[in-house]
Amino acid sequence: MAEERHRTHADRDLDLYEIDFGSGARRAIVEAPGDDFAPQVANGHVYWTHNDPELSVVVVPVSGGKALPVIEGGLHPTWRPDGKQIGFTYGNWRLADWVLNLDGAVVDVDSSGRAVSGARPVITGYHEDFTPVWSPNGQWIAYHSHRSATPVSRYGSKGSTDDIYLQSTSFPSSEESRLTDFGVGGWLPPTGLPMGNGSSLPPGSEAGNGASPRSGL
Repeated sequence: MAEERHRTHADRDLDLYEIDFGSGARRAIVEAPGDDFAPQVANGHVYWTHNDPELSVVVVPVSGGKALPVIEGGLHPTWRPDGKQIGFTYGNWRLADWVLNLDGAVVDVDSSGRAVSGARPVITGYHEDFTPVWSPNGQWIAYHSHRSATPVSRYGSKGSTDDIYLQSTSFPSSEESRLTDFGVGGWLPPTGLPMGNGSSLPPGSEAGNGASPRSGL
């Protein structure tokens, strides 16, 4: 079950059921995309809350104008320095697993910001992953993650991290490196990383023990 919680688009939204107290039989009342919860009965009617957010990444000219949709189902977009890719976070927003299923992806775009490829996952693993942020030379991406070595059942489960990670843009084959060791609740956004014009970092290296992220990327 824990493994299923980490799937980006698993069918695990909340639905409404009624239970017969005598037999224990369960009958579905509402089975629809999105979360249905907090039911109340009044005057012979059932009322409930429905949650089904629609997310999209769009671009807008700096000078103003019509928003151009880039990709559906994304949030927290970032630009690659050369303007040829947009990074974003994706995954169903469902209350049952609360962000355990979020991953990071990229999409190729043309000079107008229009998508010229499909989404490609580049940051995947157990627990919450966020949007990639590129180094100025485009050879590295940094991102915030709650990476866990094995599947976990809850957001704050033992074994979860809350740190900044790094990998080269030779993904998906590149290994990720954990840059910080802040502990749960202590992360900083990767936009604060001091990224220069170099390009070397040993795979698997770590800052560790709350140390400052390494520069020279």
